[in-house]
Amino acid sequence: MFSLATKLSFFKNSLINRSVTTIVQNGYKSSISLDKLYPKSNHDILAKPNLNLESNENFTGFIPIDKLIITQKTSSKPGGQHVNKTQTGVEIRFHVDSSEWIPKWIRDKLKQIQINRINKEGYLIVRSEKTRKALLNQADCMEQIRSMIHQASYKPKGLSADEKLKIDIDKKIADGRRLVDKRTRSEKKSNRKHPIYDSISDYYN
Repeated sequence: MFSLATKLSFFKNSLINRSVTTIVQNGYKSSISLDKLYPKSNHDILAKPNLNLESNENFTGFIPIDKLIITQKTSSKPGGQHVNKTQTGVEIRFHVDSSEWIPKWIRDKLKQIQINRINKEGYLIVRSEKTRKALLNQADCMEQIRSMIHQASYKPKGLSADEKLKIDIDKKIADGRRLVDKRTRSEKKSNRKHPIYDSISDYYN
């Protein structure tokens, strides 16, 4: 005969096994799973984004590593005994005109803004020696490139109709005040002028 505790334990384990089987069969997912939070997104982190820039005229933020020329150099900063022996400094360059992962209109602005960083062959060059780790310096170079591209892709917003109307009103008010001030100054100058006398006797009278 089984004791009451043994029977309860057996019944409890049976319920747990049945619940686990149901969850596995139904594919249980948490309410905060990625599929439920972002139902239309692709959760494959290794998949490359779509770089069809004909339909996407903005920079996606993705920088393909295989399109960059990455070299490591010895750091020129002061440091320990191995600072000039280990290659911790990083230099990254890429050819601007042939970089199809950047929209053409951004490439054109990038060449204008970063003209001092582009050599005669058309390569944009960035360097970093911030840390003594080559990997961190490479990440810093990538961030520099990303910031440059975002700067070149900035589009100033146009003024709305209300903003244009407000500017026109402010301009008219400023013009009116300027004319009033000008008239006031002119009247003050005219009042400071000495009267014209016909003779000396009129001056003393």
